[in-house]
Parts: sequence; structure tokens; C-alpha cells
Amino acid sequence: MPKKTERRGIGSIYYSETHTAWVAELNLGKDGLTGKRKTIKRYFKGPETDKKIKREAEKKLAELIADHGRGVLSDPTKLTVNEWMDDHLKRRNSQDIVNVTRRANHYSVEYIKKHIGTLQMQQVQPYHLQQVLDAATRDYSHSSRMKILTAMRKGFQEAHALGVIAKNPMLQIQAPRAPRHAKKKGIAWTQKEVDLILAAATAQRMFPLWCLAFSTGARIGELQALKLQDLDLHTMRVQILRTVSGHGTTFNLPPEITEGKSSAAQRIVPLPENLKPILVQWLERRAADKREAGQLWQEHEWLFPTTLGTLTHYQTLYRNFRKVVQVTKVTPGTIHDIRRTYITLSIRAGVMPEVVAKLVGHSSIKITLEEYRKIQSDEVDEAAVKVAGIIRSVDEKGDLSLQSHYGAQMKKRPRTKKAI
Repeated sequence: MPKKTERRGIGSIYYSETHTAWVAELNLGKDGLTGKRKTIKRYFKGPETDKKIKREAEKKLAELIADHGRGVLSDPTKLTVNEWMDDHLKRRNSQDIVNVTRRANHYSVEYIKKHIGTLQMQQVQPYHLQQVLDAATRDYSHSSRMKILTAMRKGFQEAHALGVIAKNPMLQIQAPRAPRHAKKKGIAWTQKEVDLILAAATAQRMFPLWCLAFSTGARIGELQALKLQDLDLHTMRVQILRTVSGHGTTFNLPPEITEGKSSAAQRIVPLPENLKPILVQWLERRAADKREAGQLWQEHEWLFPTTLGTLTHYQTLYRNFRKVVQVTKVTPGTIHDIRRTYITLSIRAGVMPEVVAKLVGHSSIKITLEEYRKIQSDEVDEAAVKVAGIIRSVDEKGDLSLQSHYGAQMKKRPRTKKAI
């Protein structure tokens, strides 16, 4: 039982040994339907002897009483999942986390609200939450399901800690199992296949974009978001500062411009010299498109815009690249496999993995090696040739000198009779 130490009318301050925290509790009276006492609790973690934490709890109780008197304090028993998860998401995304995590949190919360958002927090039962996970199993991959599960766990755990709900319904929910024998996604084309792809792409308007993709390993969203000032043909550098997100995802959100997946995503990438004439011709073609469009042109300074100057949509690039892959009849792959190809071929060419990670904007070399680096079939054959020199005991006649020496030693060894 919690240890009561002070009471102040409709509110009380006490230390809870169960939660090892000082508690500021506001009494809202009894529920007209159930007859149960309604309260709002705020917890302040720390030892009972810490007077500073106790004063913080007292200050919070005074604020709760004042808010209750003005009628601005919401009844926690009437909070809906929509209202609570929105507040929880603001606090969670206010932490120092990367942009991709913020977006994943947002997507997960929106999915939860879509299914149980109208329910009051006190009404949510374990089977409601299980229904959300069952629906996610049909709609999304295992990684997306785990993100949704994490969002529900954190949201209801905080709601229980702050007294919004009396019992945490997530405690009975088990994590979904990962599919067995799941294969790593993605491929990496060989240099010959890359040559075939680029040769077939020369007829397309966005041929320079594909050349830049294979030369930098940049994400397709980063290439879409490039602006004219990001490209420096004098130093042959391209500055990647932003990306287009929201396209091609399982949540089907509209495109939006963000700062990138992480802080490492903003980078400067050197370009090969043989790419310069291709980019010069592209800038000339872009200027010609602008003149032909006339008043219909919308200047946003995109480096690879549409014929009207607007942002090139992902689906357009997806369809064009898919046609190229089908025509060349190379190993089927996606646009993102260009990134895997760049990483694989760069490492095979002798570039250090940590340098490749920096060039492609990975926050960790572990991502580069485990998620993107692919072992190609001809590498295995090359390895067999390279390691042939390890067995140096083979003489010119093809005999194993060590084995011959070992056999000679065995012949010299005298036989001994076994004792009967």
C-alpha cells in the first residue's frame, strides 16, 4: 500500500514504495456510472528522503488543482486513444532521435489510431490491441509490425505510469514471430550488367539521373531533391542536403522534403570526370525544356525536374527503370539495388568500407557491410584462385612434398610387436 504523508483537500502528496516515487494525486470524485473514484496522478521518481523531489510533486499538485478549478484539466477517464497517442507522440518525437525514427513513430501511431482511435483509453482491452497486430500482419512486413508493437507498448506504458489507465493491456500481448528462413532482400548487379542497364537507359530523358545514381550510390529520394546549386561542375562535387520521403512506402504518404534519414545523410560526394559531359548536356536540355514550357514552367530549381519544372515523382522513375531492367534482361532488381550495386562494386574495387559508408551517408559501417554489401557469384571463383598460393608444399611434379616427407618418415619408423 502507498504511504500517505500529506493531504490537501481534493489533492494529496504521498510516497509510493511500489513505484519508488513521490506521487501528486488529484481527486476528481466518483464516476457516476461505476461509482469508482477518479484520480489524476503524476509520478516523480526518487528516494523518499529527497526533499527536492517532494517539493516538485507539491508544485505539480498545486498546478493540477488550479487547472481543475479553471476547468481546463481533462478527465483522464474520457481520453480517447487518438488524443492520448497524439500527446505521447509529441513527447516521444521531441527527444534527440534521427528523422527516420520520427517518421516511423508517426506512421505507427497513425496506424494505431486508424483501428482503435475512437476508443477511450480506459475501454481498450488486450483483444483490441491484438486485432491491430493481426491487421498489421496482413498488411505489412515483420519490421513494420514490430514498430507498431513498440509504439503501442510505449504509449500504454506511459499511460499506465501517469495514471491515465488503471491497468496496462499491453502486458498480455506477445511480439509476433519473425518469418523463418527470411532471405536478405536486394541484389547487386555486376559491372557487365551495369553497362547493359546504362546502355539501354540512354534513350530515356532521365539517363543523367541514372548515371549519377550508379556513380554516387545516392538514395533515389536524395537525387529527386537535388537542386541546381547542389551541383558544382568545376570541382565535380555534389552536395546532398535533403531527400524526398513519403513515396513508395507501405503507408502511402504524400511526398515531403526532409533533411535526410540521419545526420550522416548530409554529405558532399565527389563525381567521376567522365560524368561531366553528361551533366553539361543535361543542364542544356533542362534549359531547353524551360524555354519550351514558357509560362507553364514552375521554377523550383530542381536539378532533375519534369518538363514543367515540378518535382519528378517516384512512380515515374520507378516505371522507367523497370522498363530498362526488363529490356536488358539482367537480374531483376529495383531502383534501391543501384545503391547496393555501388556499395558492392566500390568495396570490390578496393575502397575501404568505412569510406564507402561515408560516401553513401550511412551512420554505421555495420549497415554498409551487413545490409548492403552483397557477395557476387564471380567473387567466389576469384577467391579460389587467390587462395591457391596458400598450399605451397606442392612440388613441380604435382606431388605433395609434405606428404612425401611424411611417408618417408613413416617408412623409417621400425615396427614393434604388440603384446599379447
